[in-house]
Amino acid sequence: MSQRRLAALVLLILLPGGCADDGGPEAREAAPTDLTCEEWVIGISDYAEDAKGSPTLEEALAPHVPDGAAADVIDQSRSRATAVVRRDAEVIAKVEARRTRRGWLVDTVERCQ
Repeated sequence: MSQRRLAALVLLILLPGGCADDGGPEAREAAPTDLTCEEWVIGISDYAEDAKGSPTLEEALAPHVPDGAAADVIDQSRSRATAVVRRDAEVIAKVEARRTRRGWLVDTVERCQ
């Protein structure tokens, strides 16, 4: 396989119990960036050394934003970004991307199951 071709290894992990608080003594109010679901899936992608990314962060995030939802970048540096995907006030996914010399590549997606 040529190094120019995108080689992605996607690991899907179903995490039981999720991130909902059980109301116990350590329960806290969910921050606006917390996933508010009972179970979620984490997808991790690994790319070939010279994989071509999207020219903009918005274009890289677009495939992970369903109709009726919006992505808000909550943390960004020159080479990394984290965004939350919201439908109304509910956070339905978190997406992490990195900038390479060939564009933005999404490498981690956490989404409600």
